[in-house]
Amino acid sequence: MSGRAERGGKRGRGRGRGGRGGRGGRGRREAAQPADGEPVEKVIPQFIQLADTRPNRTCHLVVQVGKITLDQTRIQKQGARQTSIKCSEAVIGDQTGWSILVSREPELLSSLIEGEYFALLNVRPRRVGDTFHIEIDKWGEIKTLAAAEAQLLLPSPFDRTWKINMNSDRTKVVPPKPKFTFIDKLEPEMKGLNLMVKVIEVKPASGNVVEGVIGDTKACINLTARGKCAEKLKQGSLVVLLNAHTELSKPNCTMHLVVGMWSEVKEFSEVEDLLPAPPRLDQNSTIASTNRSAMEWMLVES
Repeated sequence: MSGRAERGGKRGRGRGRGGRGGRGGRGRREAAQPADGEPVEKVIPQFIQLADTRPNRTCHLVVQVGKITLDQTRIQKQGARQTSIKCSEAVIGDQTGWSILVSREPELLSSLIEGEYFALLNVRPRRVGDTFHIEIDKWGEIKTLAAAEAQLLLPSPFDRTWKINMNSDRTKVVPPKPKFTFIDKLEPEMKGLNLMVKVIEVKPASGNVVEGVIGDTKACINLTARGKCAEKLKQGSLVVLLNAHTELSKPNCTMHLVVGMWSEVKEFSEVEDLLPAPPRLDQNSTIASTNRSAMEWMLVES
């Protein structure tokens, strides 16, 4: 008897769910069971610190608990929209800083004790507007370190002598620090450049445009500044150039640096927290004489 195989059959090609032989089968896979007598390998979670958390990435933390508020109304802002949420909150932290643990299920935080250490499993950092918090839901777990089960999860030996670092607020969104480069690393058509330089020469060109020469300890280069950036360039001053780019001048194909509408020129004192650690450029630094704008570039077709 010939005929078409039924969907979901052992040898069919149908799309039915649960078919063992069909291509479209989506039957649930069961975990492999260990043979009798074989030890079950236990997966130990990898704990990280608050400073290493990233938004919307599930993680495991070991924290000390601060103030606990089981009945709280939290206002979340997303643009012009505000949302009121009833939840429970607790201040938590480690050596790298502190944050807020939030749960919409009050029973999850009812086991917390102020001043004690806990392991938080399957929690997720959330960013709402300009703030961060740690969220735990029904998929997360809270285990006191005093429990024998929690001891098996922690690396050995484990230090419990630390306290919450309340001087580092991890609930605030901190923009990443810019990466700085030296002039000798510049090439044509590079964008998003951040440099610490000394203004060697500056002179007006046309309108609100000035031209000059800037340098650091590696090399110097010709500069074109437009608009508000041009007003902040003073001969002999140390400045920080943010979001600059390089261009090629015609007809000689020489490179120069440009700061324009989307760039910024700052004094060192204005962006002290963004600058790399010393040693760095200062008034006593020797400025290199090699001018990158004296080099001619050739366009090579690939």
